[in-house]
Amino acid sequence: MSRCSVARVARIASRALVVGLAACGGSAGEAEPTEIDDSTEPAAESTEPASAASSDAPFEATTSGWQNDRVEIVTAGMETQSGEPAIPEVVLVGASSSGFVAAGVYAGALAIWGSDDFLEFTPLYNEVCCERSVYPTAIADFEGTLLVGGNGRDGVSERPFGAVLRSDDAGATWVDAELPAFASQADRVDAVLVVGDSVIVQLVDEDADVGFESKVFRTSDLVEWEEIEFPGSEPAAWPGLVADESSIFAMVYVEDPSGGAGSVAVWSSSDGGRTFEQRPPIPDIAGDRLVVDGALVVLPSRSGLEPRDAEPRGFDVLAAGADWVSTEPDVGQFGDGGSEHAAFASAADGSTYVVLGRELRASAHHCYDEAATCQQLEMVLAAATEPAAWFDVDGLDLPLYWGQPGLVAADDGSIVLWTAVQDEGALDTYRWSSPQPPDLVDPPSYSPPSRPLELFDPSDSLVVGDEFRYVLPTGFCGGMYINDSLWEPETALPDPLPPHWPYRPERPERPGTSDGPDGYLFGRIEMTATDTIRFSIEGVGVVATYRPSPPAEVQCG
Repeated sequence: MSRCSVARVARIASRALVVGLAACGGSAGEAEPTEIDDSTEPAAESTEPASAASSDAPFEATTSGWQNDRVEIVTAGMETQSGEPAIPEVVLVGASSSGFVAAGVYAGALAIWGSDDFLEFTPLYNEVCCERSVYPTAIADFEGTLLVGGNGRDGVSERPFGAVLRSDDAGATWVDAELPAFASQADRVDAVLVVGDSVIVQLVDEDADVGFESKVFRTSDLVEWEEIEFPGSEPAAWPGLVADESSIFAMVYVEDPSGGAGSVAVWSSSDGGRTFEQRPPIPDIAGDRLVVDGALVVLPSRSGLEPRDAEPRGFDVLAAGADWVSTEPDVGQFGDGGSEHAAFASAADGSTYVVLGRELRASAHHCYDEAATCQQLEMVLAAATEPAAWFDVDGLDLPLYWGQPGLVAADDGSIVLWTAVQDEGALDTYRWSSPQPPDLVDPPSYSPPSRPLELFDPSDSLVVGDEFRYVLPTGFCGGMYINDSLWEPETALPDPLPPHWPYRPERPERPGTSDGPDGYLFGRIEMTATDTIRFSIEGVGVVATYRPSPPAEVQCG
């Protein structure tokens, strides 16, 4: 994955956490700052309509204690180049000492909104096209000073640049923050973090002589900056940073000269980034990384080269002063097909809350036992009470495909999950506002599947005498592809398939599957001759004989 395609960014500050979608620059517009008219009437009474309407009953409570609502992003009083209202796009939301702050784009330029209660966001500041455009990538609160970092582009020269705006009066006024001298040549801001008593900023120049140049700086006063050094790192290292309120980790991918998988070097700091020490490299380079109670946690995952039926693995923990510790697999919590997090936040109750995606019973072998419950994708809110103790939050049912979720935890104990509603200029939210933390449950585990035969690996060749389990895609984009050839049945399979055959239809709501197979039939294949493959259903017997076929004239997809 390129650094420009990172889809999840987590930023935790001493009194603010921000999670959102990171992009590689703004839209091609530009902007000059606009003062928001405080005398503007509320959107409901304004002649300029807000871009989205909230429900009449904000935060209707659910039986579980979670509240779900559509939150309005007010645009009344915001200027645009054309004079016409636009649809706001919220990219980041963070908690601050004065409430909540949202940053995004309005009519092609940077915009910032504020809220006291996450029920409605009103405009604080917006720039107007076309002197520059800034796409926000980070929000932080440093001792009452709000910071918004972003990737910008000059509207005249088209030169990219990195920007950090600051507000010392709870968002009433904003100015460009004073940055290190390297900022004059940098074209992006990859991180703005508050760790302990320090602000840490990562600036990147992608047009440097070495191809790119990344520098990380820290300050305790937003005036004097010092460059952070990572002992033993290469000059061209481009570290990824992840932090909580007291600890920060830097990670750099190191290529294997012999062409192997490479490794990920790790450094950590617990003194606000003043000093970093090198730590043991990450055991699982594919796993998602986050910080829980000062420890680096790498979630169990699957690289693109691993089959979904590979053995499940545990997660890895790197605590202060210790080596990596690998846990036993917990398929109930993390699934057996890997997991990834979309957002995480340290909460007032001491737990770290994580929006976690997982796949349960991912191995196709589970589908032979019970196709109706296999390969189930879930999005849940999990909580880690300590680095190695994970649970699900009880009573919250998140939609499976819920945009790009963000997570905010405030000092008053409230926890808010949110996602931007495309083309509506609003946020869909789930909120926990009780002073008591939500109940936690340990999700049930499940046994490994039976494996009377191995699954056929499509990258391998099938020879006479071979017999494997085989997952047969069905529908127009289905078919049996073996030995680089398409095979067709002498007689078509019954339509509809008998209900007792192990078949899993594709989930129509799953993104990217509309032009794929209709579903998957779980059977066996046996090559009895170089031009003959028998397809059978376990407990039924042979149901079709397949022969080599010319390539399809019409390609699917």
